[in-house]
Amino acid sequence: MTISRLRVWPVVQLFIFLASIPIGAAGAGDPFTPSSSCVKPTKPVRFTSEWEVDQFMRTVESYKACIKQYVDEHRGAAKKHQDAANAAIDEWNSFVDWTPSRRAHAATKPDHEQLSAGVGDPGK
Repeated sequence: MTISRLRVWPVVQLFIFLASIPIGAAGAGDPFTPSSSCVKPTKPVRFTSEWEVDQFMRTVESYKACIKQYVDEHRGAAKKHQDAANAAIDEWNSFVDWTPSRRAHAATKPDHEQLSAGVGDPGK
């Protein structure tokens, strides 16, 4: 039994369409934020030499540096997201200020403001 080319083509088109959708378009933001891969040092019950103390302090400093780098990276990413959100707000506000139509201005107000502004009533 052979599969008709006419029946396969819509499926191929669907796969091509789905493959062309950017992965980030499905949701806003990153759905998965990895935890740090920093290794927390374990403190021995008792140090037996100055060398052990020094080694432990080196691992503590390494852990601290790793955590700091992780925090700095995520704070930087959060700042980029906040800046992007603020740019979108500025773009919207600029659009609203530019829009010449009173109706378009009213459409940008929240519902409770639309009611008090008399939207839909040409006399107001």
